[in-house]
Amino acid sequence: MKVQEIVNRLTETQIGEISACPVWHSSETETWPNVMMSRSGSESAWAALSKQAAIALEVVLCAFGPLPFSEEQLLLAARSGVAGAELRHGLLQLMEAGIIFAVRKGWGEKQYLLPSDMYLTWYETMISMQHKRRSEIIPVPMEIESRHIVSMEESGYTPPLSLQCLHVMAELLHTGMKRTTKGILTKRTILKCTEQLAVDSSQLNAVAELSLAASGEVYPLQLAFFLDIAWKNQWLYELQNSYAIHEEMWNSWLDCDPLERETELLKQIIGIFLERSPSAATGMALLCMLPPYRWFRITDLDVQHMLRQEFLSKPQSSAISAWCGLLCALGWMEAAFDEQGGKVLRWLIPPSASKTGDALLEGQARPEGQVQITPDGDVYVPSDCAYRTIWQIERLVTRKRTDHMAVYRLDSRGFKQDALLQEAGEGVIGFLESASGEALPVTVRAIILQAFAATTPTSGRPGNNPIKTVDISEYIEPLPLIQNGNVVQTFELLTERQPLKAMFSGIEDVPTMWLKQFRAYHSSTRRELMELALSWRTPVKLSCEGAVKPFVPERIVDVDGRWSVMGHFVLEESYAPANLLPEMWQEMMLVLPTEIGSF
Repeated sequence: MKVQEIVNRLTETQIGEISACPVWHSSETETWPNVMMSRSGSESAWAALSKQAAIALEVVLCAFGPLPFSEEQLLLAARSGVAGAELRHGLLQLMEAGIIFAVRKGWGEKQYLLPSDMYLTWYETMISMQHKRRSEIIPVPMEIESRHIVSMEESGYTPPLSLQCLHVMAELLHTGMKRTTKGILTKRTILKCTEQLAVDSSQLNAVAELSLAASGEVYPLQLAFFLDIAWKNQWLYELQNSYAIHEEMWNSWLDCDPLERETELLKQIIGIFLERSPSAATGMALLCMLPPYRWFRITDLDVQHMLRQEFLSKPQSSAISAWCGLLCALGWMEAAFDEQGGKVLRWLIPPSASKTGDALLEGQARPEGQVQITPDGDVYVPSDCAYRTIWQIERLVTRKRTDHMAVYRLDSRGFKQDALLQEAGEGVIGFLESASGEALPVTVRAIILQAFAATTPTSGRPGNNPIKTVDISEYIEPLPLIQNGNVVQTFELLTERQPLKAMFSGIEDVPTMWLKQFRAYHSSTRRELMELALSWRTPVKLSCEGAVKPFVPERIVDVDGRWSVMGHFVLEESYAPANLLPEMWQEMMLVLPTEIGSF
């Protein structure tokens, strides 16, 4: 569920109430939700949160990510020593501020969630605030110098996902987009298209398990993954008996800035996994904070991943290695070893559009690679060549090798049948001369003219011939081939606020002095207060060893006719376990939110 989807369901009055929350008062020019979307706005808001709200937000970010959770799950996720009542109060404050929202799925229980498109921003803000509190928590670990890097023997060139997508689209066009009576691609098309993808199902499922929908069960997971991306970007149309390429949308995408093309695809991949697994969410959030083109040890990243989960009872396992495997298969990351044999990684693209900086400017200024053609008919196409050019070459001839410098072969067997029927030899010569920036060798001109001599072309130049014209009435809304994570349409947004006092059942019947006076009690009354604190999951203040200490009770133990209470003292930056007999403290009182009446 994204911020705008939530805003669309709120009334103007409700938006105004959220904007009036004190945490957003730092900005004089922007109001919620715009102020929340920026790093500076979120950091100012976090600094203005109460301690219990900040702890609750840390638990949500580390334990659930943008996945929905129940109140009970939140309480169980927090480490011992964090009082349940303070977490619940913090959750209420986060809802009042428009940071967390209450939802219900169908007739199910009430749940809560963080908008998915705010997760990376809040996670990065959390790390900034944690670093101020604990110096060993750092946004970016120590970089490893390139001279200490040892390449992996088996590592070769992996095309970026955008180029893999281009290859699949070309194969679809070449092999055929007809659908069988069952509404699926033919077995040959499925096989040929899957061969164009470097990513496999194990790499996808290692990050978070993806389940094929009924409509996608016949496809390999990686091909279903691609087809869903193709439909999301409107590259493909689904028709009654076939698929068709949406030429306008596809050509527009081919003409995009190269880095923008990759970062937009990365954003879509992040969206697919973010709402499926908390460990996938925290792993990607950590990786997105790393600068591109610099090496980091995976062990250092795993250490940071664990340090950042200080408020969890059971830390999430790290998905850094799994993400590394997937991102390498998508051509966006490179893995290697350091001199001690430890695994290292680096981004090959900026991990988010907001952090591209000089790299994006350099990408825009860098000239596109040019095609090179040898006299014997080999066509060398660099990976930084214009995608429109690569697409036209893919439609003309068969690729012989995929590498930083892809190789195509111009000969009688290399030309694709569709090209021979739809293009003219002179048009192909003109296109190749334009792509290479020089006149073709005489031998290559002869090869092309001979190959096209026996055909009747329908257009004069590659790329000018429309792929297919389709009546819009023929379009069918495609069904997702991979099951959606948390489908927003199935959630009902709940805007009614729970009164704070509702968290403390029976508070009207509790003696006022238990809430407002710090005093000594009989052993039996001390036990009553502890039992009430346990039922409300609230801390107590105890006077012991000459000091007043907050204590979070967790359970009462009866042994040999005596009782004691086990729990944690709340220290400045940590929690200390303790098992207390009633005579071990002198005075006590229940600790409730100040709005109710505690000191």
